[in-house]
Amino acid sequence: MMSSEQSSVNSPIKSISLSTDRIKTLTDGVFAIAMTLLALSLELPQAQDPAGNFFIVDLLIKQYDLLYNYFLSFILLAFFWIDHHNQFHYYRETDNNHLWINLFLLMFVALVPFTTVVVGDYPQYGAADIIFAVNIILISLLNFLNYWYAKRCGYLIASLPGVIDSRIRKRVFLVVGVCLLAAILAMVYPPFSSFTFLLIPFLMIFPYFRS
Repeated sequence: MMSSEQSSVNSPIKSISLSTDRIKTLTDGVFAIAMTLLALSLELPQAQDPAGNFFIVDLLIKQYDLLYNYFLSFILLAFFWIDHHNQFHYYRETDNNHLWINLFLLMFVALVPFTTVVVGDYPQYGAADIIFAVNIILISLLNFLNYWYAKRCGYLIASLPGVIDSRIRKRVFLVVGVCLLAAILAMVYPPFSSFTFLLIPFLMIFPYFRS
């Protein structure tokens, strides 16, 4: 007859259930740092011969592409933070595997300031927009994997609204679809590619992606 000690050794090891509090705190911090780094990457070139009161305005106008990249990346990060924040209202607990999914998600969130600078420094090259698109795709897929794993492991609250599952799936298809379109356009006409990303926040206002 097998002893209780032998039984415990031969039984599969289960993941330890953990609170979601610390991952939420870490997530808030990483998103905040990434958003701040976006602003710190902005700088005005030195004016050779400043004249008049509007030379700063003129310098800002000449940096419109960098300012656009800043606003675009900030809005996309805000979208992902809100989505992540809303998701964690439906999680009862987590485990180590789930923590690693979140950490990989945050790794690519922290990479957004760098890929944004790449696009700003090399706007004439489609490869820059493709790198940015891949970055956003990975964040979206890992955010979905985050939810899928929690659902698979039974970490979701019992009173989860039925609309949540549909909304999360629609949004990941939207983000990935727009990013793939941007990547294709980047190979054809790079200057137009970056404007494609605006479809993500624009389409999110429609009821279809909120239900």
